Amino acid sequence: MVAKILAKGVILGGLLVTAVLAGACGRQAVPSASEPKQVDITLSEFKVESSRIAFVRDTTYQFKITNKGQFTHEFMVMPPGHQGHMASVLHVEADDLPSGGIMTQDIIFPAAGTYEMDCHLPGHYEAGMKLLVEVI
Repeated sequence: MVAKILAKGVILGGLLVTAVLAGACGRQAVPSASEPKQVDITLSEFKVESSRIAFVRDTTYQFKITNKGQFTHEFMVMPPGHQGHMASVLHVEADDLPSGGIMTQDIIFPAAGTYEMDCHLPGHYEAGMKLLVEVI
């Protein structure tokens, strides 16, 4: 009788350990609401590339902006058709993005709509250095 009780205890204990381990292995880390979502931005001659082109307003994103080009670039995010720093949601000066430069900036899109990631150094925008993205 004691042997049967011990055997059942061992089996139940083994099942419990298996269940706990299976649950732990299947669990993935969930980023907290305060952690920004990572976005890689690459600048080169003469284009802007992003690891993401769809965004959610009022969400924090951390842009890692890398200038892989041979020239200095600036980086702005603004509604399309606007020029100038006053209209930008994010502006990284050309002094901060020399060839090979990397800059990390947080951004929160304040409203839904179409935005443009671009460089407005003379001739760069006209050469196609822009990328449209959507914010919902």
